[in-house]
Order: sequence, then C-alpha cells, then structure tokens
Amino acid sequence: MRWKSEDVGVFATEHEGPFQPDPGEVSGVRFWSPAEVLAGRGTGQFTPNLEHELDLLSEHGIWGGKPT
Repeated sequence: MRWKSEDVGVFATEHEGPFQPDPGEVSGVRFWSPAEVLAGRGTGQFTPNLEHELDLLSEHGIWGGKPT
C-alpha cells in the first residue's frame, strides 16, 4: 500500500542573525517574502496542504490573502 502524509506548520519569527541551520539536520533553507508566497499561491509550487493552511490563516486574519 502506498500513501502520503504531510504535517504542515506555518511559522513566523524575527531573528537578527546570524542564522545557521545545522547541515546534518536540514538540506536547505529559503526565506520567502510575503509577496513571493502570494505570487506562488495557486501555481502548483506549494502542496495542497500548505495552500489550505494559508487559507485558514487568511480566514483568521493572520495572513495577507488568497491568490487572484
């Protein structure tokens, strides 16, 4: 049997740096501006679960909107 499971969490933080993730734990890190996230919505760039999570944040007034 094949199945896929995804645990999605969206976090926001402020950090003055330096930001150094442990290469033994993380293969890569990319920071996204709010404008980049909005531009990526609905393009297939994000998983459906993340799209849903962003919708929920938008509905609660925490996130800046849905794709146009």
